[in-house]
Amino acid sequence: MIDKIISLIEQNDKIAIFHHKRPDGDSISSSYGLLLALQKKYPNKKIVYLADEEYLGKYFS
Repeated sequence: MIDKIISLIEQNDKIAIFHHKRPDGDSISSSYGLLLALQKKYPNKKIVYLADEEYLGKYFS
């Protein structure tokens, strides 16, 4: 399965990372860590992290 994921990442120029609804700290930090790792590995790809800023600000400020 990991080979399929890597293949999809390498075939596309745009990648969106997001977490589930009402995430806990582990979900947020692992999603953000994935963002940083992918940005380092693939600096020419457009990689975005989608999050509910209102929710995050309310619970994780």
